[in-house]
Amino acid sequence: MNFGRWRLLKNFSLVTLTLNKSLYREVNYDLYQLPRLNVPMFSFLETKVSVNLKLDKNRLEIARGKYTKMKQLALELGKYSRTDVYDCTHEEKELIRFKE
Repeated sequence: MNFGRWRLLKNFSLVTLTLNKSLYREVNYDLYQLPRLNVPMFSFLETKVSVNLKLDKNRLEIARGKYTKMKQLALELGKYSRTDVYDCTHEEKELIRFKE
């Protein structure tokens, strides 16, 4: 939960979807330091998608989550605000136009 003053978001020119990859590594260091136990260290890569607003030359991340939910959010935001949505999550980027 966030507390504080709300600010209006005006004049954003584009809604973008971008990949957000995080590498997680997990190990119990006490056990890892005992070679006779042979405790493995493992890592995994988590990929989420961020929804961003382009404000002048800056980018503001407003949400992060699974692709389908974030794309739905971006499309609703684009449609509501009549702002184009640029999906940069795939090799072939997709521009969805809502500006008239």
